Amino acid sequence: MFDEINAGNYWAMVESLGEPFEYHFHGDHALGGRRTSVDAMNRWWARLMRLLPDARFEVLDVLVRGWPWRTRVAVRARVTGDLPGGERYENTVFQSMTLVGGRVTSVDTVCEPAPRPSSLGTANGPQLGVRLPQRNGAFEVKSGGN
Repeated sequence: MFDEINAGNYWAMVESLGEPFEYHFHGDHALGGRRTSVDAMNRWWARLMRLLPDARFEVLDVLVRGWPWRTRVAVRARVTGDLPGGERYENTVFQSMTLVGGRVTSVDTVCEPAPRPSSLGTANGPQLGVRLPQRNGAFEVKSGGN
């Protein structure tokens, strides 16, 4: 999955989500919050791509437990990329996921406090226009946050 995301295909992750699902990114920053719809996840990915246009995920550890009808997965990954102002961003992300029948039904994501927490802004920061990439390569512009 992370190879797909690194190749620019975040839709692979969105398409792996079950119905219903909950994605909770802990923290009071631009990527923090709970998402429970495909539209909200697409907006979240668009925001991440705007904040870290060349984000790269390097998987460091994966632990898997359970049966196909209820699988638990824990991931530790390093996230790197250049912020729009040119500053380098590096962080470690921890995820706990539940899959039911091979579909992701819950994700809890926690990252280390960044050395400069303001580097990603806050969840309640200014509402900027977000360009949502579409599958056909076109872009749709929407106002609003995450």
